Amino acid sequence: PVQAMVREVLLGLPPDGKPGLREWRLFARKTGWNAAAGKTLPGYRRVKEFARALSDHLHGLLPDESFELDVVHLRQTAGLPAYTNHPHFDSSYLTASCALAGPGTILYWRDAAGVHKKDTATGSTAVISGQRREAATGVASTIHSAPFGKMKRRVVLVIFFTRTGTSAGLSLRSKLKAEQKFFQDHFGAPDPELRLKP
Repeated sequence: PVQAMVREVLLGLPPDGKPGLREWRLFARKTGWNAAAGKTLPGYRRVKEFARALSDHLHGLLPDESFELDVVHLRQTAGLPAYTNHPHFDSSYLTASCALAGPGTILYWRDAAGVHKKDTATGSTAVISGQRREAATGVASTIHSAPFGKMKRRVVLVIFFTRTGTSAGLSLRSKLKAEQKFFQDHFGAPDPELRLKP
């Protein structure tokens, strides 16, 4: 099913002729699925099926945790750095990042053996624990990023899940901000406050 979704999404979605970031909002919790996108975007039906199946799967794995589908969007980056090319924590409850074309999400962590990073492959889906989940359950947030440097072409499906009424709070956000800075400094990440031009 994932391979079929990848084929259909990429069909009719050619690389941009000039550098840029294109983004399609396919679902938002307050408005539902974007019917207009469904008429024009290849693979829209497959994306809906994938998002629903993934949601069911995650609820099956985490039956005691309360969360719901929040936002689904598709990003295509061509000829410039990716939007999130610095180690960071998501404010969501959970995030799923599926690399349809180009490199996948990079995961970071540190332990007694040192500081680590792991690349994920094209076609893989990384499920990332966010700040709201850490606040609600104590499960550590996952620090991650898009690859550094300019992307020849990268297409990623990003699915956010939220938990209404849960906030990370100031002390947790401060701790995670310091952790982000550690990884950004350690790996020489670009300054997230600077907009890089192609």
